[in-house]
Amino acid sequence: AVEALRRSQERRFALEHERAALRERLEVQARTDALTGLLNRHALEAVARDLVADGAGEPGVGLIMCDLDRFKAINDRHGHLAGDAVLREVAARLRERCGAEDLVARYGGEEFVVLVRGGRLDGVSALAEELRTAVADTPVPLGDGVTLDVTASFGVVAGRRDDGWEALVASADAALY
Repeated sequence: AVEALRRSQERRFALEHERAALRERLEVQARTDALTGLLNRHALEAVARDLVADGAGEPGVGLIMCDLDRFKAINDRHGHLAGDAVLREVAARLRERCGAEDLVARYGGEEFVVLVRGGRLDGVSALAEELRTAVADTPVPLGDGVTLDVTASFGVVAGRRDDGWEALVASADAALY
């Protein structure tokens, strides 16, 4: 009876550990864009709203919105797998050039957003230019020696946290166009 109880406890502990690991994987999947590995829009908005709300009255948030130019033509001419490769490559270029404190997310389709926290506000435009050149200056390899020139348009805004998340997105979106 004691041995059966011990085995039952071990099984229960193993199941609890497995359940915790599964819960963590699901939470990561819920926050992450599966194609690019970046934060997804939902996760970005949750973090951004908290950041803006927690810092009301403080200076300090920048938003860079990036939209890949003529992306539909890439999918139409080269196929969706090529479009996926472009999205993954652009995401990697954005992520590697942003600081650890910046949040980089896939906002939707071919749009990306970088949320720049307070300490770097004076350099938001410079960062956007660095990101623009990172996308445009090196062709994206598609395989079999084929490369594709990709460009992107950027909208940049720096504001106070009490401007609100939606107002910052609307301003960055307007600057993009």
